[in-house]
Amino acid sequence: MRIFRFVCALTFLVLTLSCAHKNSFITENLKTFHEFKLKNGIPVVVKISKQSRLRSVVLTLQGGKGLIPEEKAGIDTVTLELMNMESKKYSEISRRTILKKSSASIEVSDNIDFSSYTLKTIDAYFDKTFDLYADLFLNPLFSQKYFDEIITNMKNSCRSDLTDGYTRVSKALNLSFFKDHPYFSCLYNIETLENIKLEEVKAFYNQNYAASRIAIFAAGNFDIKELKNKLDESFGRLKNGMPFDTPEKSFAVQETPPLILDAYKELNKASSYVRGNFATVPVTHPDHWAIGIASNILSDILTNIIRTKNSMVYSVWANNNSKKSNYANISAYRTNDPIKVIDLIKESIDIAASGKCLSPYKGDGGEEDYIPISEGLEFYKASSSTKYFSGLQTNQAIASRMAGSYMHTGDYTSYLKTMDRINAVTAGEVKTSVQKYFKNNKIWWAVTAHPDTIEALKNKHESYASKYIIVELKE
Repeated sequence: MRIFRFVCALTFLVLTLSCAHKNSFITENLKTFHEFKLKNGIPVVVKISKQSRLRSVVLTLQGGKGLIPEEKAGIDTVTLELMNMESKKYSEISRRTILKKSSASIEVSDNIDFSSYTLKTIDAYFDKTFDLYADLFLNPLFSQKYFDEIITNMKNSCRSDLTDGYTRVSKALNLSFFKDHPYFSCLYNIETLENIKLEEVKAFYNQNYAASRIAIFAAGNFDIKELKNKLDESFGRLKNGMPFDTPEKSFAVQETPPLILDAYKELNKASSYVRGNFATVPVTHPDHWAIGIASNILSDILTNIIRTKNSMVYSVWANNNSKKSNYANISAYRTNDPIKVIDLIKESIDIAASGKCLSPYKGDGGEEDYIPISEGLEFYKASSSTKYFSGLQTNQAIASRMAGSYMHTGDYTSYLKTMDRINAVTAGEVKTSVQKYFKNNKIWWAVTAHPDTIEALKNKHESYASKYIIVELKE
């Protein structure tokens, strides 16, 4: 009885200390956030961090691919890149010189749900680099010279993408998976780029680069009053404009999706690429973190069965994204047998769906290494948390994570609660997630391979789907 009481008391103490540590982590971080609005209503969040001299500012633009007509796919990317080339105050040479001398960076990103504009700099150069950062955004020149250069570079990128097997299979798949969805406009090609004119880029900028679509996030050792003044005198002067956000929308998946086949004669006959896409749930859904752990568990099983035991693939994985209209994928990168690999993928899913995972403590690859998910769950929780927080080691990463959290959940502090959400996942929820989202879901499959392999797949496609379609990718 004494031993029982001692064990209960010790367990209670460990849990109490653990909870206290978690609560302390969140509480202490919350003290470092400062919120204010600019005179035109733009919300600003600053996280004070005194451990580094690096400062970062991330401006987000709502809308994402939902803003873009399919026939003008790529116009958001062109606008961001062209905006970031030169301004009324700073020539392209001046921009490069300032960034080179200060070892600073100004980057743009056209995320599928939103766009971002990021400054990273040392505090000693902040005044100069911020002035450049603000002027590029507020007073871009949009010259014909750099417009032509960007269009040419993007066309060349399209051509280059089609020489890579995995990029090809991803594009072939997404053309069907994203059909009739706002995300389809991420699939620009040479034809859509040729549809874009400089005057349309200017019109796109004037319509969409507005205060109502902007939120700003900063991390570093800032003087709040000084930063607010800088932001008010620059971004605070932007017109209001019309708000627009990309809402969550279901993917129009067919009852029996066909196998998508892409023949590429330049591929080696022993190198094929396989990818499957399927709808999941956004980060705000209760199942999201269980699906993430399930993806990691399945990735280990896939690697053990397909790569370690059968030497059939260079790499294989399952991955769940964090989009508003969320989806996951299973990929086999450079397989020598795309006909058999799908059967082994299904076998791997069946193992995880039965409530088993590969033991993280043995790793010999034998059948005895498969253990109940409940026995390996703590390892996968710790691994998921470590991977997530290891990406938050710089002020730029923190500001970007704040921005992403806000854009996907409406709460810029939600990233702080990630470990709690991961730790709350049960073995039963992981098993259910595998069954619901991986095993019993409608998966679009695509294969890019040498034409001879594609011919063989036509005759043996039933493991993938009851029918197939051949696609011809445009540059």
